[in-house]
Amino acid sequence: MEKSYRYRFTVFTPCYNSEKFIHRVFESLQAQTFRDFEWLLVNDASTDNTMAVLEQYRQTADFPVRIINNPTNKMLYYNYNLAFDEAEGELLIAVGHDDQIYPHTLERFHQVWETHANEKIAGIWACCEDQNGRPIGSKFPADLMVSNYFTLFEKHLSGAQERFGCMRTDVLKKYKFDLDKGRVGEGFLWGDIGKDYDTIFINDILRVYYIESNNAGALTKRTRTKVALETFLYYREFINEYAGLVPNAALLKLRFHFALAFYRVLANMSLAKELAKVNSLPSKLLLLLFTPAAVVLSKVKK
Repeated sequence: MEKSYRYRFTVFTPCYNSEKFIHRVFESLQAQTFRDFEWLLVNDASTDNTMAVLEQYRQTADFPVRIINNPTNKMLYYNYNLAFDEAEGELLIAVGHDDQIYPHTLERFHQVWETHANEKIAGIWACCEDQNGRPIGSKFPADLMVSNYFTLFEKHLSGAQERFGCMRTDVLKKYKFDLDKGRVGEGFLWGDIGKDYDTIFINDILRVYYIESNNAGALTKRTRTKVALETFLYYREFINEYAGLVPNAALLKLRFHFALAFYRVLANMSLAKELAKVNSLPSKLLLLLFTPAAVVLSKVKK
């Protein structure tokens, strides 16, 4: 692991029209008991007063604040790649512009990393709850464990299970989102890293994930139908590259094959061309089998 970083953590927050929510992150960082961190913000050409708010925070914060102001909107995963390159912390923590973290969050990550880190581990994943104190996702099998992304995928990482973590910056730089090929969902990142590294999993709840109807600009809460092509490409990648690494999980794999058929229809991708890009014969047959139902469902969902 590289030793030349200025801080233990870079807290990264991508911003777009964030003026109503960003105070949660700022106040959370002000309250941290562990202080060896920087706050890196990317303002993605906001059209509201976000930049002025960020400048005020930079002037008043008692911790390092860096702001990158995109003159044009670059979208979320471009900004993630930018943060991976710009981070001066050994570990990067992505905190949404509308999220809150607890005062002990960075200290807990630091304690766990000091005790359990090694070259084969990419980072730490913890648990989340919503603003009403309800956990979002199941507990991991042990309160602290070292395991693999794919081993825990079926029961603890797939679906609507919000997780929160810190990852080695040097690892993130190796697995940046491939914008040219459309590999821009977080599933690509975690899947690629999971092929080569293990992760520390802890049952501590360290992040509050706000679910709000008035937050239409939330960068991490886009609906899947609005990103149909990105989602389709992820399911195809999962079936071709990741499914064999997930033990058992027959029902989950069937669901993913149906999702492949459904998002192919939503993304208006050629069935013949996409069949040729699916590796295994059973997966090709399942794509054909599920297509009629996917067409019907897509008409209902639109």
